[in-house]
Amino acid sequence: MTVAADPATSVASLIVPDIDPDADTLTAALAYAGACWYVGPTRLGTKNPGSVLGDHWHAQTSRDPKTIISWFAGRNLGLFLHVGRSDAWAADVDHPEHMPDVLAAVIGAAPYQSTRPDTPGRGHYVFRCPSGRRLGNGTGRLGKRWGEARGRNGVIVVAPTPHPAGGRYQWERTGPVPMLPESIAELLDDSAPAEDAATDDELDTFLRQHTGADRPQLLQAVLNRFASELEEGGSRHDAAVNVSCWAMREAAAGYYPALDAATAIRDRYIETRGLDRDGGRNAVDELTARAEYRSIAAWAVAQASAADRLAVRSKVDARTSLDWASNGHHVPELTPVASSSGAEIGAALERMTAPSLPEAFWAARRLFAHIRQAAHARTVSAEALLHAVLARRAAYMPHTFELPPIVGTAGSLNYYAAIVGPSGTGKSTAARLAGELVSPSPDLNVALDIPLGSGEGLAELYMGDELEDGPDGKQRKVHRQVRWNAYVYADEGEALNQFMGRKGNTTLEALRRGWSGADLGQANATTERHRIVRQYRLGFVVGFQPELAGQLLNDSDAGTPQRFVWASARDLTIPNDAPEWPGRFVFPEIKTRELEKHKITELGWVRHRFSIDDEIAKEVRDEIRSKNQGLIVIDPLNAHEPLHRMKIAGLLADADGRLAISRDDWDLASTIWTHSCRVRSGVAADVAADLERTETANVERHARRELVAEAARLSAPARVERIAQRLGTWIHREHDAGTEPDNGWPPSRLQQRLGPKEKHMLGPAIEHALSAGWITDTDSRYRAGEPVPT
Repeated sequence: MTVAADPATSVASLIVPDIDPDADTLTAALAYAGACWYVGPTRLGTKNPGSVLGDHWHAQTSRDPKTIISWFAGRNLGLFLHVGRSDAWAADVDHPEHMPDVLAAVIGAAPYQSTRPDTPGRGHYVFRCPSGRRLGNGTGRLGKRWGEARGRNGVIVVAPTPHPAGGRYQWERTGPVPMLPESIAELLDDSAPAEDAATDDELDTFLRQHTGADRPQLLQAVLNRFASELEEGGSRHDAAVNVSCWAMREAAAGYYPALDAATAIRDRYIETRGLDRDGGRNAVDELTARAEYRSIAAWAVAQASAADRLAVRSKVDARTSLDWASNGHHVPELTPVASSSGAEIGAALERMTAPSLPEAFWAARRLFAHIRQAAHARTVSAEALLHAVLARRAAYMPHTFELPPIVGTAGSLNYYAAIVGPSGTGKSTAARLAGELVSPSPDLNVALDIPLGSGEGLAELYMGDELEDGPDGKQRKVHRQVRWNAYVYADEGEALNQFMGRKGNTTLEALRRGWSGADLGQANATTERHRIVRQYRLGFVVGFQPELAGQLLNDSDAGTPQRFVWASARDLTIPNDAPEWPGRFVFPEIKTRELEKHKITELGWVRHRFSIDDEIAKEVRDEIRSKNQGLIVIDPLNAHEPLHRMKIAGLLADADGRLAISRDDWDLASTIWTHSCRVRSGVAADVAADLERTETANVERHARRELVAEAARLSAPARVERIAQRLGTWIHREHDAGTEPDNGWPPSRLQQRLGPKEKHMLGPAIEHALSAGWITDTDSRYRAGEPVPT
């Protein structure tokens, strides 16, 4: 089901998706968010939306997949829809028999979630809120006997959350959410603006409208307060909420542009994402931080919209009787949004949502604009397609092309890209789509779209059999290098990760050598098995889910992740209306005089070496020298940054029909590399958060087991102890007889050892046997422990 992602049209796209009855809460939450609902987690057994998110839950509900995954992955939580923020209204019907006729006449058109299977008609009926209305949680003139309204500050708990009161949440009707009829809306009252977070439309409208700049220097006081709250040990999130509410009130009063204020606070919020989050231990990646701050800004805008602006100006005048600038505070250089064009404001609003390559980048080269149009025409990530195209182009380039030897020997243009995103986000689609944009020359013998194999197999891509005249004058078959170009794609990264766990496997070593352009293969005694590949081109693209990409990052000591440029499979700039497919991109041919100008002959063969601006070469040398002298410390994951940038710059020069790398090529390559590092950092943060959640869950599980076991030991009646002893004795007997399964016995098998009147005591008996050490537990499979029951 396709849903518009543009916040400006999200209301029109609001639907209730079909939720599989067996779906877990995380899968369901992502489905609701994909259908334009703001969602949040709640503890099981309660409908309180603040039970997990806290007092500021209104500012934290989200549609961002990364945020949602961080809430629900590995945790047993309930799920609620933030009705008001989703621009919706819900009728929570408890007594269908008392429903007003005017309401009963329209609910048949709305999606319906049953909450009591034994009471037909009882449950939630959802509608879109009429444009311009801010319906609250009051039932107004609809009366109260039938149930409750869920509006501006309302939520509904939804399937597959277990019902806390013995009922069941189940959608009986799904699909598009209709507009609330005027016959109902006119009977309901609007809420106070500050009761809930602003909707996407309201947030963007507020940021566009409030462009006054009477005293822009006042914004620095807000930023200073944010810094001081963090220095005093305050919560990063709470500090951002406090100063954003302050800033939006002053922006509404005309002191500085609202968009400037939101952007400045957001940037500092992102910069501090490595600090403890809410006093805890969960640092977040940049994309999640941006999504979090947009929610904070929505809450702040709602508060500012309800504030008395004259009172705000009075307080500001009283507070600022002293000149802030003379107090040693830096006065920021702010450009009022009022002087910007509508397109510039739109671009700034887009940057409030997600980290992406800037608009100026996509307009910088014909190749970039072509790639982006093609990506959006097929609804895939533009940056993912960009890197897939660069990898393809690298695979198709003549093997005689090489980068200048600024440091060490000449460099290879072989190019590796890792595309990261959840399953179904178009990683493999982007890789395949690059094949429609880039084609090899007709006379090129290229190994194309080959799956990843062993290290020997990588060398074999370039090998083949040819006939030659032997010493006896007869023709013989010889196995040798017959091609110089290859393109490899690994779907979902599983094959790459499998190689990491195999002892003696040569694939990763071969890939590392391949990126550097070093010799591939091995020499063997027999001619048939002799594989040495010395000159070649290789493009390699691998698709990773974030959790699987962690295994690649773990191989940093060997240098494997350092060989990849990283791209996100997510693209929040994909438009609702697909642009026209631009067709294949035609790379210009390198002119003969350009080839001759860059032609060199070394070691008996011809090469075409890129040239590079002298100033760039000096920068690279200075950086490498400083690193080798110990004057600067480089992040190990950035160890190959200069060569990465050189490869990208060379590919960009080639796309313009040049073998001379310009300053513009270098700057654009730097933009691509910087964004790659941001994507990689986000992956690393996701992996670290998942690891911590797993470790925390294991600790909590162990602690609960210890408590239960201790309680069972202290309170177990003689009958429970006898059953535990009997189970332990049986497991030991099976162990001694050699009939115990390798992975242990499941609970169902132990239950078969109990009589009909004992089966309800299986749980306490297992815990008692575990506490006594008679049995052990691995993932709820039980095996013999050390002591034998006596």
